[in-house]
Amino acid sequence: MHKWIYRRNARLQVPNMIVRSEPGILVSIVSWNHGGCNFTCDSAFDIACTPKPHLLLVASAECGGVLPDITANSDAFTNWWQYLTKRLDKVFVHVATRRRQGLVISVWLAIASGKIEKCSLIDSTHSDLSWDRSGRKGCLQVTIEYRGSIITFVAVHFDAFKFETRVRQLRKVIHKSMNSTVKPQIVFIVGDMNFRVDLKDHDVLLATRLGAVHSLVGGDQLTKLLLSKYDWLDQWKEATRPSFLPTYKMRKDDSGYDYQSQRLPAYTDRILVWSEAGSVLRTLEYSKDYNTHGSDHCPIFGRFVIQCR
Repeated sequence: MHKWIYRRNARLQVPNMIVRSEPGILVSIVSWNHGGCNFTCDSAFDIACTPKPHLLLVASAECGGVLPDITANSDAFTNWWQYLTKRLDKVFVHVATRRRQGLVISVWLAIASGKIEKCSLIDSTHSDLSWDRSGRKGCLQVTIEYRGSIITFVAVHFDAFKFETRVRQLRKVIHKSMNSTVKPQIVFIVGDMNFRVDLKDHDVLLATRLGAVHSLVGGDQLTKLLLSKYDWLDQWKEATRPSFLPTYKMRKDDSGYDYQSQRLPAYTDRILVWSEAGSVLRTLEYSKDYNTHGSDHCPIFGRFVIQCR
């Protein structure tokens, strides 16, 4: 199995991390800002679902178009949902899906040896995070109980223009996730957080062209924020420090960066995690999908193991 995974990673340009079997609850996450398109992302699911996890979280932003569509059904969302059900059919069973505008969160439970374990939906909420109340910038939260563990999944899409607004939105989301009806043991916050790289434009472009990940991550707003001493960020961390190039801004027709855009490359798409004392959450893999195109964002994926007390 290990050799197969290493070959898979080499083919899909994914860095190798921990690939050994781990006891506990295996959780995989796929997150993608579709940019209004409805393309598939088979390679991201291939990575996230090998080996097959117990729980799969799929988070989507701008799925159903960039503009609000409160009163009308979205062809993009319909096509994306049909793709998900076809892609995951007979391997996973659907637990919950919530949608608000283009923001979608979907939780799936693996079918093992033809059997389905018990997985209870405890809570499901949403919040607007933008002044216009259109629902384009917001969060969706789903809390489940599985194998005696309370796990909260949150899909987010933050403001694209002001750092201070993004910080306020993240603080609001964290407060909401930690003060839900039932206190969770594990929390995942996933999605397009829109944090940028605080370097001069020339330095960002040069570092991206040279593949200087260390320099880019060193100037990343979210990385620096997580190193701050804010009480509300206590025990919060990223899945791991990014070892991949920025997920944004890509040309929609291929895998290259759109250097002609007014938007600079950035690590907009992220996974944050929190676990209570006594629960061990380990990251097995965390990267972006280099092989899915059609949006100005690359999908990201993460694989985790939860060992609860």
